[in-house]
Amino acid sequence: MINLSTCLTILSVAEQGIKLFDWFSGARLGEGADQALAARRRDDPNLIKVSDRIFIDNSIQEVRSENSGSRLSDVRQIRDLVEPVADAIGGSVLTSQILETPPRLKAAFDADPWLVLDNIRPFVRATADPRPDWVPIAFFENGVEYVGWQKRGALPQLFDCEFDALGAESAPLGPWAREVGTTPSNPVPLTPSAIWTPAKVKNCLEHAFWPVTSSGAIYFAPDIPEMKLRNALSLNPMPRNERVIALFDSTVFGSAKRAMLFCLFGIHFRNDTGTQPIQGSISYLDFCASEIKAFNTYHVEFGPCHIFDIAGSGLSVDQVIVVLTSLQAELREALAKE
Repeated sequence: MINLSTCLTILSVAEQGIKLFDWFSGARLGEGADQALAARRRDDPNLIKVSDRIFIDNSIQEVRSENSGSRLSDVRQIRDLVEPVADAIGGSVLTSQILETPPRLKAAFDADPWLVLDNIRPFVRATADPRPDWVPIAFFENGVEYVGWQKRGALPQLFDCEFDALGAESAPLGPWAREVGTTPSNPVPLTPSAIWTPAKVKNCLEHAFWPVTSSGAIYFAPDIPEMKLRNALSLNPMPRNERVIALFDSTVFGSAKRAMLFCLFGIHFRNDTGTQPIQGSISYLDFCASEIKAFNTYHVEFGPCHIFDIAGSGLSVDQVIVVLTSLQAELREALAKE
């Protein structure tokens, strides 16, 4: 059985066959819970014993969402939610604060958790994922506790939530902070003057891209198709406090596996294996200082080693140069007002 030090847990109850994913938390399950409890003082005032196998520490909040509602504090309700999990795994559960599930996370799991998680297995057969930037997500369905995996940087985009492991080390928070032990490809140095608000970035992008909005290549949050966003995020390294504002899809069939992600702090891009570099990123400050030009008939260059394949977008290199140059102007004007 996998020793989950901590995982994001979707708590559900079954009523007349209807799945209800109404609450979520960070939790240690099985051996992970036993080890954490062994290191804690049982008279710790923050540690609440719900049953012989269920414990909660309300002083710790591992899951966060701007759109999450109330916190669950009723011990009887907590027991009713968590007890099926303890029964399914045959072990202990130590949970942090239990919060109301944000609407996007609930909708994804109500529809089908198997579509939004990778490598799903029953908890008793689960194995640790070797990818350091992927986090385990446990959910209960039809009497079985499952564990699947999702990229940490995708959680805010797909589910409108964030997850920080209980007691886990973390890198210093900043515009490009990531988990300890992981390094983004082509890390982008940022200065305070390059930090934006989502509304400001989206305004710049909408003004720049309006001539090609009917092309079917550009999408703005929150109306980015989930499949496109999931594919793009799975292939692009994403700092955990980054947010996707717009997606430029350059694939013929619309998978967005080759795409540019215009985010809160900069641009991430992913090419096919035939184009070098395969992936990269650039801050808006560096982007504003870059020369934008045609690399060849199907590639645009926007700075040293920043080349993007636009062949499947339906736009010409000249059209893409026009909108990127316009974006430069919009961003420069916004920076001048800082």
